[in-house]
Parts: sequence; structure tokens; C-alpha cells
Amino acid sequence: MRVLFLQLAAPSYEPADQRSNVPLAAGNLSAYASAALAGRGVEIETMPRDLLDRAGDAALLREILRRRPDAIAASLYCWSSHRTLDLLCRAREALPGLRAIVGGPEVDKGNEFLSSYAGRAFDWAASGEGEELFVQWIEFSLAGSGFDAIDGLGVVGPDGTMVWAPPRAPVRDLAKLPSPYLDGCLELRRAGIAHLETARGCVFECDFCFYHADFRKVRTFPRERVAKEIEGLLDAGVHDLYLMDPTFNGHSGYRETLRTLKRKLEARNAHVHTELIAEPMNAKNVAELVDSGITSVEVGLQTTTPDALAAVGRHFERTRFARGCRELTGAGIAVEIGTIVGLPKDTPDGMRATFLYARDECGEGTETVPFILSLLPATVLRSRASTFGIEYRRFPPYQIVRTPTFDDAGVRETLRTYSQIFESDLDPVPTIRLVESGGFEDPELQGGVPLRRAILTPSSAAQDVWSTSGARLADRVEANFCVIARKVACRDDVRALTAFLRPIRAANPHGLVEVALEIERPFDLPAAIAELRAALPPIEGHYLNEHLRFTAPPGADLSLRAALLLPVSSFGTWGRGLAECLPAIWTAQVARETDLLPLLEGPIELGALLLDPAPGLDIRRLVGIAGDDACDLRFRCSADQRAADEALGLPPHPPESIGILGGAGALRTILRDA
Repeated sequence: MRVLFLQLAAPSYEPADQRSNVPLAAGNLSAYASAALAGRGVEIETMPRDLLDRAGDAALLREILRRRPDAIAASLYCWSSHRTLDLLCRAREALPGLRAIVGGPEVDKGNEFLSSYAGRAFDWAASGEGEELFVQWIEFSLAGSGFDAIDGLGVVGPDGTMVWAPPRAPVRDLAKLPSPYLDGCLELRRAGIAHLETARGCVFECDFCFYHADFRKVRTFPRERVAKEIEGLLDAGVHDLYLMDPTFNGHSGYRETLRTLKRKLEARNAHVHTELIAEPMNAKNVAELVDSGITSVEVGLQTTTPDALAAVGRHFERTRFARGCRELTGAGIAVEIGTIVGLPKDTPDGMRATFLYARDECGEGTETVPFILSLLPATVLRSRASTFGIEYRRFPPYQIVRTPTFDDAGVRETLRTYSQIFESDLDPVPTIRLVESGGFEDPELQGGVPLRRAILTPSSAAQDVWSTSGARLADRVEANFCVIARKVACRDDVRALTAFLRPIRAANPHGLVEVALEIERPFDLPAAIAELRAALPPIEGHYLNEHLRFTAPPGADLSLRAALLLPVSSFGTWGRGLAECLPAIWTAQVARETDLLPLLEGPIELGALLLDPAPGLDIRRLVGIAGDDACDLRFRCSADQRAADEALGLPPHPPESIGILGGAGALRTILRDA
């Protein structure tokens, strides 16, 4: 029996963000099942991370069909469940008899969204801790019966409805679970990130969180296992450790983990992040964190409104929380304060007071982040939504629509208040990355690595030719796919580009499409862009549109980004008018560092800059000259862009494949960014 694991990343504007898609659940299940089922003819594979993180829907489907597994096991999270379930439907249509089981925090018998896919995307759904359940499911799959005897399993009946077994008890002794890292069941990346469990369980029982529904008691993994994992991960070149404990200092074993970190992190350039309770943090406790290598923490404030905290079972000590944050930042530990907009019995005024408290009392070194309340499956708050008068979206991530004290306007006003208080822009759309040179030529798309970007001139072929070209590339593109269209001079050119993108969008409905149109002279561009958008509408419930509903203009489609590439020479004439109604990126050559200064005083106020620096110019110095505007600098050469990213402290960007299309739409050259 061949089982293939899937854990898909969320669509993202920056592919580098997807490095946090660590398939820890797949690793845990694979490690336990491989040991428990040794010699039973069971083969377990996790899809390679380059595909899980970056491939478009059609490329993933192509790889599934190529592997022809007997079964698929998929982890569902609110950022990926819609895409994963749709992919499973397509795979099962193409491979009749393909079995599928889903698990993860999305799986709950009260999740109507999940139930709507029963029988189409999956036959079984696993709720609760999965290692032992997964092994039982494989054993009964081999036998062909007995699934109703597995606690925690939902089985799709003949009529398509779910029949649920009693809830599953957690694993009593975590020592019986092998490490996916030590057993080689998780693919590691140098300078990458690793998620590490030192314990399971949470001391809190917050009504908006699902975690304590399955893990009410804190259980710790053996200290010797944690020590070996940390050492092995650092030896493998992992740069970031994320300790996954819901409340790291919420159990007595955390100090032993700190001692382990202190021994293993000596002379290592690694960052360690975790989540803490802020109230207990004093000088002694913080010194232990610093000595052990903890570099950043997240602390949950949520709100300071007493009635809202009481409504969701949240405890908060105002003076101790602020003092703990100041102790942490004073010792050099970065602190992120999480807040939630829209809790029951909270108000916009309450959130304003919360933001002011975080800014004025918790210390200058903290960063406060606002989240919109989501009614997650299996949470107490979701079951009590009607009691509180809360309406919420039925698509992931299940954000509120309105409450008695927050409507759409109230949420948006609260986010504007946040931006004013912290002088922070919540605009979710960064400038399109426009690397188009560097690396080396490749004769073909090797190893299944999909195209990140295509460069074409749409005016040189008819629309049907471009449609055929798009259809040929539809299963060869990344989930985040960018097209740079050269010499766009009229609406027919935009229609040819639309014809190219239509089959790509149809085959990759959950992806992100970015379009950069190089304009040499003006024409009716707003109408052309509107026509392009109308021809490439998003699917209902696209994650980017759901997740960013309140930070984007009402009705905006964030799954399709369009920008104009305008010569900086047109800024004083026709280009300025276009840039006032459509996103613009000004193209300019920079022969000397001082050439950048006038661009920072004019064009960048109405867009971003795509620079062609002269050979030998110091990119880091250009970034320094740009100051706060540096995030809006883009470079054509990959080496220049990487130097700029490093100067800004951004994580390494994954290598890119760039396709150069000929006049008839055929893929002529592939550049592989080294």
C-alpha cells in the first residue's frame, strides 16, 4: 500500500514566506507508522517540499497522477483546506479508487465546509491526535473493514453523510512517538526553519482556540529526545527553530529545554522563537531565556476589555503583562503582541484602548499585530456564535461578518486606528517582484520545478495561439505565477495576454496571478485591465480574498495583481495620470548612486522603482540611500535583488525558474536563478 502525504502552503505574495510550511504532521505520522508497520508492505511518502510549497494546483495534480498512490493523507489547515480538498476531488476523479483520509485542526464534525466535500474529496476524516489513529486506519485499509472501531474517525456513509466515532483519547506517553527529524522523515533545508514540539497541551482554555479541545493536559516529550533533535537540526544547518509549544513556559519542563538550548546553541548563528505567557516574566526568567538563545517570542494579549476577556475565558493581569513585555524587550528579545479584533462584547473603543496600552505600557521594542476574529472549527466560541449574535464566513478562515458591536465598517475603522497609533501601514500587497535575468539557461523544466515567471510579447501572435500556449504551461507554473508582458500598446495586446492566462487560471484556481504590463505609450488601460479582471474572476472563497477582506478595499480581488511598468521619463507627462489610477512601477537606469535621489522625491510617491544599476554599483548603498522607501525597490537581475533582500534583512528567496516565450507563444528559453 502506497500512501502519499500532502500539506500545502497558503498562496502568498512572497514565495519566501512559504518556507514556514513545515510538514511536521506528515513527519510525525510517517515516523510512527513506518516503525509500527515495518515489514507490512506499506510505503509512505511525503510530497517534496519544493512542490508542496510552490507548485500550482495543476502541477501538484500532475505529480500525484505520476506517482499513482493507493491513498492520500492530507493535513488540513484554515489557510490550505479549500485548496487541498479541491485538489483531492480532482485527483480522485482522475484516479478512480484512490482512497483519501484528511486530518488536522479543520477536522470537526461541526465543520459544514468540510462535510460538503465528504465522499468527493475524502472517505475518512481523522479528529484528534493522529499517530495511533493513522496506523489503525492503514491496518484496517489492508484488511478492508473495521473502520467503525477507530475512535476519532469520521467515516463517509453510502449516502455521503459523515458518521463519527467517539472522540479519541490523546497518546498517554509521548515517549512512544519517534522523532520525525531523527528518523529522517522530514526534509530539512539549510538556512531554513524547523518546527519542534517539546510538549503538547495548553494551560489555557480560551474559547476562541481549538487546541485545548484535544490537548487539555500538558504532556512533555523526553528531554533526551528534544536535546538530540535540537543538535541534529543545528548540525543540518537549520537557521530558525520554532518551538511549537502553545505556551512554552506553561509547563515545568521548559527550563530543561532552555538548558538544552544553552548547551547546543553555543557558537551557532540560529534564531529561536516561541510563544510565552508574559505575566511571569521577570529579570531572572528573562535572563534564562537570553542565556539559552531565545531571540523572539509571541505573547497573547487579545484585548484589554474586561467583558470581552470574560466572555472567552481569557485571563489577563494588566500590570504584570506590561512589565513582562518590558523585561523581554529590555533584554534584547523581540516581542510580538497578538491582538484579536471582534471578540464578543468588545468594541472599536475597546480595541483602541488595547492598542494604546500595548504602545504606551508594554515598551517601544514590542510589535503589536492585529488579527481578525475567526470562528475556527471545534472551538467553544464557534458553538456559541449565535448566543453572542456573531455572524461569520463559512469559508476558511471563517472570519466574522458582523457582531453586535463590530460590522464591516467597525472592523475597518479599528484597523485604521491601529495604523494611526502604530504609524504602520497594513496594506497587504507588496510590490511585485520582477527578477528576469541572472542564473543560467536550462534546456527544460527539470525535476518538476515549476515556472515562477514568464516573459512574453503578446502582440506577436493571435489570441488562439496564446490560449494554446497557456494551456501547455498550465501544469508547469507555480502557485504564485507572474507574467511580464513586453511592449503592450493596445487593448488587443491585453486580450492576447488574457487568452494566455485563462487556461492557466482555470487549471490553478487557488493560485495567485501577477501581471506586469510594460507600457511604451498611453491607451485606454483602465478599461483593458477591467476587461482582463472580468475574464479571470476568482473562485468563491479564494483564501487571499477571505484572509485579507478587511485590509483590502471592499470588493477587491487580491488573487489577481496587475501593475504597469512605466518609463520614468513619462512621469512628467502621460505616465503620471496612469499611475494615479493603476499600480505603477517606474523603470529607470541608475549610473551613479546620486541618480536615485530625484526618483525618491517624485516617481516613488506614485509607485515603486524597477532599477537597472550600472555594473559595480553597491546595491546595499542604494538600499541605504532609499531608507524607508527601500522596500519599494525592485531589480531585474537576481543577484541585485538578492543583495537588496539581504540588506533589508529579508529571508532568502527560493530559486526561480523564468520562462522566455517566443513570438508564437512557445517556451523558448528557461533561466534558472542560481
